[in-house]
Amino acid sequence: MIPQLDFIQKLTPLLGFTNISLPNTEADDLMGCYTIAACKQEIEVILATNDKDLFQLVGPCVKVYTTAKADSRLLKIRCSPGETEITQKWVCRRI
Repeated sequence: MIPQLDFIQKLTPLLGFTNISLPNTEADDLMGCYTIAACKQEIEVILATNDKDLFQLVGPCVKVYTTAKADSRLLKIRCSPGETEITQKWVCRRI
């Protein structure tokens, strides 16, 4: 991933995206923090990732688009699984 990082950091601004990074911080941790902050302000969040850890954020204001082909087959939907589908797939419950 490191060789691709420089290319991605140069490409994304050309596509109209802002790069956000913090030294010694993983991308999923930043995504989680920004997601929680956005939800507190009632901003809808859509995450595109294959990181299953971020599926725990799915709820009324958060949807995750899976980029992993295996998950799209298991869920039978590739885009925007809802809270019900997530909790059923991973047998979890809201606390």
